Amino acid sequence: MPLARAREFSRTLRFRLVFWNTVVLLGSLLFTLALLRESVRYSLRTEFERQLFEDLQEVILTVEQTWPDEVQLHQELERKAVSHSHRDWWTRVFSPEGRVLWVSSNAPALPLPVSLFTGHDQIVASGEYRVIHHRLEGRNLPDWIIKVGVSFAPIEAELRDLTAQIAMIGGVAMFLAPLGGFFLATRATRPISQIIATAAGLQPQSLDARLVVRGTDDELDRLSGTINGLLDRIAAYLNQMREFTSNAAHELRSPLAAIQSSLEVALDSDRSTDDYRALLDDVLEECTELAKLVNQLLALAEVDAGLSRTNSQVIELEPLVDRSLQMFQGVADVAGVRLLKRRVGSSCGVVGDAARLRQVINNLVDNAIKFTPEGGTVTVTLDCSGANLVRLSVADTGAGIEPVDLPHIFDRFYRADKSRKRTDGPRGTGLGLSICQAIVHAHDGELTVDSLPGRGATFTITLTAAGVGSEGQTPVRGVPIVGATSGSA
Repeated sequence: MPLARAREFSRTLRFRLVFWNTVVLLGSLLFTLALLRESVRYSLRTEFERQLFEDLQEVILTVEQTWPDEVQLHQELERKAVSHSHRDWWTRVFSPEGRVLWVSSNAPALPLPVSLFTGHDQIVASGEYRVIHHRLEGRNLPDWIIKVGVSFAPIEAELRDLTAQIAMIGGVAMFLAPLGGFFLATRATRPISQIIATAAGLQPQSLDARLVVRGTDDELDRLSGTINGLLDRIAAYLNQMREFTSNAAHELRSPLAAIQSSLEVALDSDRSTDDYRALLDDVLEECTELAKLVNQLLALAEVDAGLSRTNSQVIELEPLVDRSLQMFQGVADVAGVRLLKRRVGSSCGVVGDAARLRQVINNLVDNAIKFTPEGGTVTVTLDCSGANLVRLSVADTGAGIEPVDLPHIFDRFYRADKSRKRTDGPRGTGLGLSICQAIVHAHDGELTVDSLPGRGATFTITLTAAGVGSEGQTPVRGVPIVGATSGSA
């Protein structure tokens, strides 16, 4: 069990943070300490050699000042050796042939033949001592070789002490680095543990829990905020799906209930052929409405699942508008509504699917006619004056849309009939504008609405312009095909 726990811990992010923190910290510390030791060693050795050269110059100066009085010279050299006894300082005087002429009383018994000194004023090592020599030169000076030596043991002792201190610091660091790394890693991964715990406790039916944002604005705080935003979107989507399912069931239940009621009435007693025909007509009408609703629901499901695919080409919007106005001219005449078309600019070419865009135009024109009272006007405007955008707007002079309804006008199954009274016809399903918006979004466009109560409403489609002479086809994101276009607002 302990081995299994250790193996499991070794695969955690916390272990990797502890491991790499320890490696980096110890590596940096040991490198710094080693560099410090070498720097101190270099400084001590440089200072030692500088001092040794100064000692040699003092001896040479003493010889120059006291020669030819050898007694005084020896006394001065001996006095200097005694005064520097803490450094194990000594001196020797040789003849050019290597014969010892004079030795300070504290000089060690070292084999220092002349042949050992191959260079002039060169420091050589002999045991624990460092020795420098110089051959006297000058008209009034004796032909001697002066050798000055100092013990290097104090320097080596300081280096050993420094090395021991560095080793002790390294040992303490090797003990503290994993502990510090574990503490820091635990604090650093605590928000991640909270994220995991919160995510593990989430259920599809309840997405109310949110991660704590500490206000540090670091990466983990931004991650928590991002996940909270994702949870908000998922919760909103699930609520929308629940509402959509509930609304769809309600909309399906009404025609089914009407069909059932008609059939029960038909079976309740014997009726004439005309009565049966009338009942069957009612059933057929309800079936037609039911089929239209089912087709719209299937179309929206395809859009949500991203299953619809279509290809499109460069098309002109004006012929689509003309066909739509011609198709609804009879409906407008019956309703007493005047249809108008305005055009601004020259070419109104866009990249799109003609059938889908005609479906959107038909839906908007149909809704505008139905929400416009007798004597009103529906105006379709094509604005092609922009260099990059084409705008198609459908404006009516109806009752308009209440401000409280505007944010929801494109929601599925949402009806604002309480403010926009239809002149005639059955109630819509509340899916038409949702489908229109899906089609426009599939063409990378935007469908917006502008309305004031009592002043009508204007629906505007904004699409990217394209040259009419462009060749080839461009794929467009999925757009559903819906059979019926009327009565869908």
